[in-house]
Amino acid sequence: MDTTPDLWPRPLAAVQRAAGRDTVADAAVLLAAAGVPVFPCRPGEERPRTPRGVADASRDPDRVAWWWSRYPTANIGMPTGAASGIDVVDVGARDGGSGFPAVRAAQRAGLVDGWGLMVATPARGLQLYFPHAPGSEQRSWSGIGVQVDFRGEGGYVVVPPSLALDDADRPVAYRPIMVARHRAAPVDAAALRQLVEPSRPHRFSSAWAAPDATAGPAVLATWLASRPYDGRSRRLSWAARRMAEHGFDRTSTLTLLGPAAHHTGMDEQTIEQTVASAFRQPAPLRAPARAARAAAELARAVPAPDPMTRPGGPDRRPPEVVSL
Repeated sequence: MDTTPDLWPRPLAAVQRAAGRDTVADAAVLLAAAGVPVFPCRPGEERPRTPRGVADASRDPDRVAWWWSRYPTANIGMPTGAASGIDVVDVGARDGGSGFPAVRAAQRAGLVDGWGLMVATPARGLQLYFPHAPGSEQRSWSGIGVQVDFRGEGGYVVVPPSLALDDADRPVAYRPIMVARHRAAPVDAAALRQLVEPSRPHRFSSAWAAPDATAGPAVLATWLASRPYDGRSRRLSWAARRMAEHGFDRTSTLTLLGPAAHHTGMDEQTIEQTVASAFRQPAPLRAPARAARAAAELARAVPAPDPMTRPGGPDRRPPEVVSL
């Protein structure tokens, strides 16, 4: 279905077309051929599959095809910001909370009206895709105390038709659910953050009070940003080690934890040095139980030789064309 391409920047149109492909390999090659850089992530996850993560992203269709010939079940990672021409507002719904009230407030304030594509995530969340403003640099950030994150410079997202496990550990595809009729326009990430982020972030019960060692990036980032200034380097180092144990590389760790560390007053050089030092510390790498279950579920659910064929049913319906 044609969706008024004259209103759409080419990268957004490419993401929508890729979502309709039957396999992630075809989708990844389509994106690269359209000039949108991509890189493989681990099956059913957001963790990069390549050594340098988002820094390895490529627009070369041949290189991308080679990656997916080696890793046919890999999810598709896409750098955000100037690299792809796309910024993303990521709305979460996890741990008994939701970012939807905050994003509805942003909608009432007219701060997210320029979205071009809405993508439903397997975890019942939502991603709003916006065109990146040429010449601007809006850094990625994680909302403190709310489940609204911005993925711009230095960030990345997993794009359709990638798969992940839902709350019941069932493989579900990322999929477009709405396409805008209006002209897509950039989002003001600074104004959005000022609106949605509470003035008093959530406080843990003590100065250290570390989360469980199996906590994911969102919990670790919230913990880092809500701690007192004293001991912030030690906490960042601890969190970076947890990320390494979960299989994240150094680049991805900086992308996911860096904004939270910066929120405490740490400068970029200190953040980079602390994370680099943490990754040099020897520690056994152990995969979380959920990641192991994800691999097993995806192996059972996806048949060979096309293991990333999208499931049938509702996910194969064309996206609805709407305007807010």
